[in-house]
Amino acid sequence: MLVSRTKERCTIKSILFIICQHGAFNYFQPLWKKWKKDKVNFDWYVLIEKKTLKISRNDKIKFNVIDSFSDTQKAPDLIVSSTTGSEIENSFFKKAKNNSIKIIQLIDSSYNYKKRLFLTNGEKKYPDKLILLDEKSLTYAENKDKIKKNISIPIGHPGWEGVKLLKEKKLNDILFISQPISDDYKKELGYTQQEVINDLLKLKNEKFINSINISYHPREKENNKNLFDRVFKDNEGLNKCGTIVGMFSSLMVNAYYSGRNVISFQPSLKNNLDFLSQRGLINVVTTLEDLKKNIFDGCIVRPEKNPFNGSRERLDRFLQDQINFL
Repeated sequence: MLVSRTKERCTIKSILFIICQHGAFNYFQPLWKKWKKDKVNFDWYVLIEKKTLKISRNDKIKFNVIDSFSDTQKAPDLIVSSTTGSEIENSFFKKAKNNSIKIIQLIDSSYNYKKRLFLTNGEKKYPDKLILLDEKSLTYAENKDKIKKNISIPIGHPGWEGVKLLKEKKLNDILFISQPISDDYKKELGYTQQEVINDLLKLKNEKFINSINISYHPREKENNKNLFDRVFKDNEGLNKCGTIVGMFSSLMVNAYYSGRNVISFQPSLKNNLDFLSQRGLINVVTTLEDLKKNIFDGCIVRPEKNPFNGSRERLDRFLQDQINFL
């Protein structure tokens, strides 16, 4: 049974990661690589949802695959979890709270903080600590979403650390970064990814456009791929295209710190969820005409410094402090 270890005298403590989201996998993977190399003085292991493992690969780290909650796990001293609202996460969260096991959760986006926390009987249940991306995320979470104060820690994003400037490419080679908006939000945001695609493909008739390419989200079906010049996987399209168009994908952050011309295209926008434009780093456009202008006339910034450098070290220190002081 997953029971409290408070009465046990354990010489080696342990951390259990519960990963039910591709984004959380990308966030923690740099830390796992470091711990595997450094041989830390505590045990750590990862339980990863089966569908997440299918799109998240690392040949050097062994993952235990889970389809549902199991209370046969030996109780860890600390649980670190993604926040998708899945039954698996919620089950581990409840067991941890019931058995005095400390739990830390990650929100790796700049929106929907309150929606992603555990809900039971209409009441929000807070983790002991909540990892956020930066100080602006902290301010938004506490002031707008009214998240409980003094539990949130702005760490950064280890997956965005070390992104290097790429060689400049032609601005008229466009990469569209798609997302399953219709699955996650329906029409709540004022648009779907298909509406964005329909508008974007109208640019193929423009003489100044050389190519329009696409990178699908891991959870998306590759619909309409024959309408694009090329389909790229993961980050490979960033090396080939000078202009990156998306809605609010985290891959846009990689593109920005790689020095690409990044544009958030959100037609009929109701609620801007884009990390970069929230911080005034890129433009949000809502019409095809404005998109055209921004392809060549937008302010292209090639950042001299990546503010997420040092994120892995901060995350490492934070989690080691948490486990060592239990």
